[in-house]
Amino acid sequence: MMKRAWGVFIVLLIQLVSCTDDPEALLTVATDQVENISQTHASAGGTLKSSDVGSALDVGLVWSTDPSPDISLSTTISAITGGTLTNPFGALMTGLTPNTTYYVRAYVTGSAGTSYGNQLSFTTLADVVPGVETDPATNILYNSASIKGVVFSSGTADVTERGIVYGLSEHPTITGSKKEDGTGTGAFTTVLNDLTENTKYFARAYAINIGGTSYGNEISFSTPSSLTVTTTDPSKITYNSATLNGTVTSVGPSPVTERGIVYGLSEHPTTDGNKVANGSGVGTFTTILNGLAENTKYVVRAYAVNAYGTVYGNEVSFTSRVKALPTSYLGYWYNLNGTGKFIIENDEIIFADTYISYIYDETSISLVDDVYKVSGRRIGWPNPVTFSLKQGADTNGLTIGSTISSQQSVWRVVGRTVGRVTYGTGSASLAFNGTFSTWEETNDAGEKLSWVLTETGRDNWAVYISRDDGARLKIDLTTKSIFFSPTAQDVMTKLHVLTGWFNE
Repeated sequence: MMKRAWGVFIVLLIQLVSCTDDPEALLTVATDQVENISQTHASAGGTLKSSDVGSALDVGLVWSTDPSPDISLSTTISAITGGTLTNPFGALMTGLTPNTTYYVRAYVTGSAGTSYGNQLSFTTLADVVPGVETDPATNILYNSASIKGVVFSSGTADVTERGIVYGLSEHPTITGSKKEDGTGTGAFTTVLNDLTENTKYFARAYAINIGGTSYGNEISFSTPSSLTVTTTDPSKITYNSATLNGTVTSVGPSPVTERGIVYGLSEHPTTDGNKVANGSGVGTFTTILNGLAENTKYVVRAYAVNAYGTVYGNEVSFTSRVKALPTSYLGYWYNLNGTGKFIIENDEIIFADTYISYIYDETSISLVDDVYKVSGRRIGWPNPVTFSLKQGADTNGLTIGSTISSQQSVWRVVGRTVGRVTYGTGSASLAFNGTFSTWEETNDAGEKLSWVLTETGRDNWAVYISRDDGARLKIDLTTKSIFFSPTAQDVMTKLHVLTGWFNE
């Protein structure tokens, strides 16, 4: 019995010794940290037990986007180079995908098989998209425009496409309208064709690399209309009508479906207000505006319509004429075209353009052949007087009988007629100062002096005025002129012809 027990012990001891020295045992390795992570690369390594270095047949790294990668994967790299093994060892993982999480383990292979170190994880960097800028649009026509883009940086990968995106809304993208214009970095100019006239567009440059699409700053521009419209000055103006011409030209394919004249009492009239349509197409057309209010200022402009909107011409204005001139109206100013403003106040007609007033009695007014005839008797004069106002004319008419009387009337004639008389060798002038006797003189140096004018005499058709420095003035209705002498002794010289014309 004792002999058999010793036999079993010896067998067990032999087996124990054999297990301890078994050359087929797996080797041990630890995975070192991941470093130098980029979009497509990363490095890592491992460390063997010093006692296992001589038994290692291969060491390296294995990685995957799934946990627990092993050497059956193609993403495996050996760390033995030229038959030499270093410990610790390292290797570079390549061909990685940007912005992706990976799992990596070090491995060691011995005669007993392959064992793995601890598992680590890391995420590659994301690709950087290109840098892009957009310049303002140029060469804008009714159906095209040029836009310059600049790709100033390719990012972390080559620019495979660049160009311009555009649309009718803000923030256009490559999923909408775009026009490609090459690859790579640098400046490029893209011409956008087939645009719609009279339309606002938004646009920006773009560039694409493997990391994605980037856009430059957004710009906007508006295409003009293919239509050009011109408004001419009105003609044949009456108290309730006027004639206007308009001209329409077009360089686009859209036909002109409507044209005409818009008008109103304020600036910028539109087709939403008063308008008179006058056919279609291009060319010059004539439109008569009827139903106007008398003595009223109107603003007008021609217009034209095509499929892309309404275009207006330049604005012009005119004032309709007066239908009937009242014989007496206190404080109301009338404006007859071409004659300036005048006022009838207590039967006194005062003309702002000629600075002359005439006082009437027993006045009657009639309109004959577009001329207002003001007939009556001048106060202080024995004979009747007829004064003609012609609408649209630049001058006024006056028929006078008998001599001048009434000192007040004389002063008004003097004051309003010599209000701006240039005399002498310079550019000095007399200016009415608000009274009939005090005046201001302005010389070439801009100096102002006050003077007093005094009536010194009169003939049948003339009145004589003296200035307090001795200068003299003569207003002669026979020759319709003003004469001047710097002193009481000098001969008087004609300085000014009274504006207006006279019916003798």
